[in-house]
Amino acid sequence: MILPVIEAERIKHQMSRDDLAKALGVSKRTITNWQGGATDLPLSKLLALANLFDCSTDYLLGLDSSQAAEVCKGKVNRKFEKTEER
Repeated sequence: MILPVIEAERIKHQMSRDDLAKALGVSKRTITNWQGGATDLPLSKLLALANLFDCSTDYLLGLDSSQAAEVCKGKVNRKFEKTEER
């Protein structure tokens, strides 16, 4: 399945699905299958995407530590605010 981050990067780089397929050496149908979850995105193609978009695989998978820290910080702040309200 293609994660939302990968789709967002494709759009940010003004690439069509055809462009992305050509850059990765796969068919547009393969991109569609990854996107719909019919087939898994191979590690080799995840690495190719990271190189293409000049980012980390963690970022593409939604595991970027700085983003995770912000999410965690937001959750802690919300819980703290709820505790203060009581």
